Amino acid sequence: FFFLMIRRPPRSTQSRSSAASDVYKRQGLEILGYTLIILISGLANAGGMGGGTLMTPVLFIVLKYRSSFSVLISHVLVLGGSTGNLISLLREKDMNGFPMINYDVTAMIVPLLIIGTVFGVIINRILAEVVTLIVITFVLLAVLLKIYTKFMGALEHEQFLRMQTRENRGTAEEKKPLKSAQTVTEGDALDLVKLEEFDPPGSTRLRQLLQEERQHFPLKKNVVLLILTVLVVLIKVIQGSRRYPSLIGITYCSFPYWCLTGLLIFVGIIAFTLNQKLSTDSYKEKVELGFPFDNEFRLTPKVSFKLNALALITGLLVGIAGMGGGMIISPMLMDLGLPTRKAAATSGYTVVFTSFISVSLSLANGFLESDMVIVYLLLSLAGGYTISRVLHALMVYYRRESILLGTLCIVITLSFILSPLYGVYKLATRFSEALTFGSICP
Repeated sequence: FFFLMIRRPPRSTQSRSSAASDVYKRQGLEILGYTLIILISGLANAGGMGGGTLMTPVLFIVLKYRSSFSVLISHVLVLGGSTGNLISLLREKDMNGFPMINYDVTAMIVPLLIIGTVFGVIINRILAEVVTLIVITFVLLAVLLKIYTKFMGALEHEQFLRMQTRENRGTAEEKKPLKSAQTVTEGDALDLVKLEEFDPPGSTRLRQLLQEERQHFPLKKNVVLLILTVLVVLIKVIQGSRRYPSLIGITYCSFPYWCLTGLLIFVGIIAFTLNQKLSTDSYKEKVELGFPFDNEFRLTPKVSFKLNALALITGLLVGIAGMGGGMIISPMLMDLGLPTRKAAATSGYTVVFTSFISVSLSLANGFLESDMVIVYLLLSLAGGYTISRVLHALMVYYRRESILLGTLCIVITLSFILSPLYGVYKLATRFSEALTFGSICP
C-alpha cells in the first residue's frame, strides 16, 4: 500500500519523459491527492454515486493532471471504487434474506442508461459548453436538495424511535449494539421467512423461487448485462468516435458510423426487452404463488414504468453533462421505494458496468497505460471496500441509516461546489469557444 501511495504515474501523456525521473519521489501534495482519492472513492461509492464529478477536479487541481486526462483517470477510480463496494456488498443480506443489490432493477436500467447516453452524447456535441455546465449545476442542486430532505427526515424518524425506546425499555437497552434492520447474516436471514409455513398450491416452486432470490450473485439475472457490456465495448471500438479512431478505419459521422450507432441502440433495446420480460414474469409468478413480500420492494407495472422512464432520462443527462449516472440513480431508487442501503447498493452495481465500458475504451485506444490503470484501480478499490465496511459497521452499531444519507450529502455538496468551479475555470481559458454551439458532424 505504501508503494502505491508514493508511486506517481506521469502527469500527462505529454510529460512522460520528464516524469520518469521523479516518479518515485514522495511529495506532500501528491500524498494529499492520493489520500483524497481513497476517501472520495470510498465515500461516494458507499452511497452508489461513483464520484467522478468530484474526483476530476481533485486530479486536476491537486495532482496537476490535464483536464482531459483527469476525466479518463476518474473513470478508472470510479470503476475501482464501485468494484470495492461491490465486493463488500456481495455477502450482505437484508432482513428477508435477499441480497442488498436488487438485480431485477439493475437488469432493467443498465440497457436504458446506455441507450439514453447514446442520444445524450449526440446532443452534447451540439450544445455550447456553458449550457452543459448549467445542466450539471442544476442537476447537482436538485440531487442535493432531494438527499438533504431525506437526510433530515431520517434524523427526525430516528429521534422519534429513540424517544420511544427510552419510554418502553429505558436508555440502557438502547445502547446495545443490535443487528441492523436492513442487514443480517445469511444464517439469520434464512430463519426470517420460514418456508415450512407456506403450503399453498405450488409451494415447492415457491421454495425454489425463494432460494433463487437469495443467491448472492444470480447468474440468470446478470448474464444479459454481461453480454451487453462486452458487445457495447466491441461496437464502440469498431465504430470509433470524434476523439479516437475506429479499429477498422470507419470515418467519423460516415454511413457505417451511424449504422453502428443504430446497432448499439438496437442491442440495448434487445437487452432491455429480455430483462424486462424476465423481471415482469418473475414478479407475476411471485404474486401467483403468494410470495412473502412483507416490506420487500415490489416491481409492479407502475413502478417499472417509472423506473424505465427515469433510467432513460438519467442516461440522457449523463450523455449531455458528462457526469456519472450514480449521482442520479441512487436518489431515484430511494424515491421509488427501495430502502436507503439497498438503493445505494443497487446504484453502485450499475456504476460498475458503465465505468467498465469507459475504462475498456480508453485502454483499447491507448489513452491509458495498463500499469497506471492498475495503480489507480487498487487505490480506489481499497477506498471503496474499506469505507463501505466502516459505514456499514457504524450503521449496524448505531442503527441509523442517516449515517449513509449524511455521507451522501457531504459528497454531493462537495460535487456541487467543486464541479461548477472546475467548469468555470475551463470555460474562462477559452471563453469564446464555450459560448459557441457545435454540430453533430464537424
